[in-house]
Amino acid sequence: MYFKLPPQWQDSVVTAVLPASPEDPALLPYLPVVRLQGPFGQLYRQKIKDTEFVLYRQVFRIRQAVPLCLQVTAPQIILNYMQRGSLFCELQGYGKVMLAAGTSQLFYVPPGTHILLLEPGEYMVSHVHLSADYLEPLALQHDGLRMVCQRVLYASGSARQEYAGSIHTDILQILDKIQRCRLAAGARMVFLQARVRDLLLAYLEDSSITRQDKACRYQFTVEDIYRLELARREAAANLLEPLTMQVLAKKVNMHPRKLEAGLRWVYGLPAKLMIRQLRIEKAKELLRSTNDSVASIAYECGYQDITTFVRAFRAQENCKPMDYRKME
Repeated sequence: MYFKLPPQWQDSVVTAVLPASPEDPALLPYLPVVRLQGPFGQLYRQKIKDTEFVLYRQVFRIRQAVPLCLQVTAPQIILNYMQRGSLFCELQGYGKVMLAAGTSQLFYVPPGTHILLLEPGEYMVSHVHLSADYLEPLALQHDGLRMVCQRVLYASGSARQEYAGSIHTDILQILDKIQRCRLAAGARMVFLQARVRDLLLAYLEDSSITRQDKACRYQFTVEDIYRLELARREAAANLLEPLTMQVLAKKVNMHPRKLEAGLRWVYGLPAKLMIRQLRIEKAKELLRSTNDSVASIAYECGYQDITTFVRAFRAQENCKPMDYRKME
């Protein structure tokens, strides 16, 4: 699997292989990095390969919208974890899929050209590519996994999304262990093999409860998760006058109670704290990219007084807005 940029971008792209970068918290600190840099921004890619799986960490820092072609040369079974940012993926033979921040997916991806639609922003994604030989023994005990394996074994020409759910606490802990691994190369591979098995077991457990979070009374389909992301984007676009849950629910055609439960389930926050998070993220962007006063930024992010803004900023970032600007 490799990325390919549209022809109009290719001549302006500089590719470099960089050593491991412990200073960048978005990257795995023990793997070298392939960086593609151009007018659109920067793409970072890390890869570690085993006989049973390939583990990728990819970070996209995008300034200008760009479609990214994903060239797949052999059938792939992919466990995908969107850790930051939300994007659309267009899978050949399947259609457009929303990969929402804080969600996980299991895909079968056939050979061909697939498209990632990257809007300006920062994205971080971890994904594990699994071999059919590795999955086949497990598939004997799990119908959903058996379907995925059959598609690979019989070289189906159509992509398929078998599962979509949240990146819940158990998965976050596994991903964090992968991030923090400090073992030498040989021991590291054994460690990563165990963590990949943990991720697969988490998928099996999640899918066996029909995509229903243990702490949530509602079930959420792939379409529901797409609507939850649309609701989050609507909320982000209306920070000056936040939409009520009823208005937001009507916009995305979902019951308000289910919407509120879904936002908590997918993004790990009640709606009120999610709005605060969106406001502070916008404030951070303005602090980095403009010289506007703190009072002006507070108003632009929906705060009527600077004291409330500073208190909210400090609660989320553990520092004051001006201190954040100086650090950046």
